[in-house]
Amino acid sequence: MGRILFDLAVCQPNGSGKYHGGGVYGIIVFKALAELYHSYISVYLDVNKFISEEALNIIKKYNIKKYDSSIFTLKDVVVKEEFSILYSPLFKTEYLAIKDIPILLTIHGLRALEMNRDKYEYLYSRSIWSFLKSFLKHINFIYYYLHKRYLTQYSFIEKNNNIDIVTVSEHSKYSILSFYANVGKDIEVYYSPSTCCLDISTIQPYANYKYYLLVSANRWLKNSYRAILALDQLFSEGKINASVIVLGLKKNSFIMSKIKNKSHFVLLEYVDNNVLESLYKGAYALIYPTLNEGFGYPPLEAMKYGTPVLSSPFSAITEICGDSLIYFNPYSINEIKNRLLYLDNKDVLNDYSLRVIEKYEKIAKRQAEDLDKLVNKIVSYLL
Repeated sequence: MGRILFDLAVCQPNGSGKYHGGGVYGIIVFKALAELYHSYISVYLDVNKFISEEALNIIKKYNIKKYDSSIFTLKDVVVKEEFSILYSPLFKTEYLAIKDIPILLTIHGLRALEMNRDKYEYLYSRSIWSFLKSFLKHINFIYYYLHKRYLTQYSFIEKNNNIDIVTVSEHSKYSILSFYANVGKDIEVYYSPSTCCLDISTIQPYANYKYYLLVSANRWLKNSYRAILALDQLFSEGKINASVIVLGLKKNSFIMSKIKNKSHFVLLEYVDNNVLESLYKGAYALIYPTLNEGFGYPPLEAMKYGTPVLSSPFSAITEICGDSLIYFNPYSINEIKNRLLYLDNKDVLNDYSLRVIEKYEKIAKRQAEDLDKLVNKIVSYLL
């Protein structure tokens, strides 16, 4: 049997933060693979950077060999050692220089091609450059230049014969096929694995008062501003009485400077996983006005507790969650208000609480099956 090189470096902190969806996904796949095939795995990562404690424990438990990315390039490692496959849970351009072995990549979506700008992006700026960039993208020739550059970045999908790809939803699969007509290989779809590793019956609700929950509110793609604006208007009109817990935003953010009813909003810049689970469990509803999703973890995190979800229908959300969510046009403040008022009704709340639990159980079953299939797919390169 050959050997697997698992690129854990892409699971370390990036521009999206210390923890990010692709990184969480990668650690789950790594754990499932290591539990069965640890004798055949080596990992590539920066030993000086943060990596989740779970990943470190797996490496230590099975004495898995590490290659330090601060010393070696991936190409150095591949040339030096005889690996049968390089697997990565995220794409990076470094892979394009590697021709010596098969590479299996998970592509979660083509966000840069599908959704590259929004008129409110500037409100989420964390630096002068990001502020300027948000405006520059609305100049058409710059927008089309960026679009062309992103198309070129992913052109390996058509050109690199040693790179195979899998993806996490039918939406992402057909997005790839719509942008790249000459993909010569079949693209297999494996749902993103479940992130749930807790006994949810032991989780206590965060609070005993009525609150809506917004997550990743510091990222413009998650579109928190429009939802916050809709809620703020309802508070001003006296139509809803509740709090809103907002994760990711600072009190001095551009977004909050535009809000009138600040006392209704509780801002938590960062919470650990146990607190996050409590927030999901105790929420009256999760509001998820996302503009783009390759799969969409947050709705599932809420659904497992029977917490209703008001969501954008964009990208993969409707494919994964079906009719268990209440959908709205994420660009329409009025429609978001409409759905918030619709859910402010006990009968509707109870109906959707039952729907999300039933749907979550079906999704979780598919997630477990697909994780096994992905592990088998990776291992098949050793045979």
